[in-house]
Amino acid sequence: SLLESGQSPQSLKTEIDHVKDQAFSGNDSYIDALVANILYLSGDATSAELLAKKLADASNDAGAVEGASTSITGSGGDALAIETTSLALLAWLRNDEQWAARVEKSMAWLFERSKAGRFGSTQSTVLALKAINTYDAARAVPKQPGSVQLFIDGETFGEPVMFTTESKGAIELPDFTSAMTSGEHQIELRMSNG
Repeated sequence: SLLESGQSPQSLKTEIDHVKDQAFSGNDSYIDALVANILYLSGDATSAELLAKKLADASNDAGAVEGASTSITGSGGDALAIETTSLALLAWLRNDEQWAARVEKSMAWLFERSKAGRFGSTQSTVLALKAINTYDAARAVPKQPGSVQLFIDGETFGEPVMFTTESKGAIELPDFTSAMTSGEHQIELRMSNG
């Protein structure tokens, strides 16, 4: 999380080296998945790929990553499997071209774990939703170019946001907090083409 918030890998070198040693000297898929993400974020793609392969090898036929013995919250059972598989998915999605087939299989397994939009414990639900959002952002590609226009109380707000068939990820809308005065408002998005 420090790396995702912009902290320099160099400033965390001691900690990164420590967890890297733990992953390569141990046999816990949860730790491997957590550290694979850390190594990708710190720029050590070579070591991250080794752990990503180890995680792929630990995946069962259904898509779950097996071999986890602990989590940072002490999870067990299905919650631990969901957390571990979600962390593995986040790592594989950092090199999606390499791991696309594995991602698809493990995402299918993860979707099957949902019970009314929940994935067991709070921690497993948070990690599952993070993996799903990351997967969706990586796979979301418009089929044709177009634009999205924001409307506040029936009036256009800002300029239309254009997208092409090459656009990936979330469409960023203009900041409309200035239009949110007290009282009820109608917020609407209208897409043209796309």
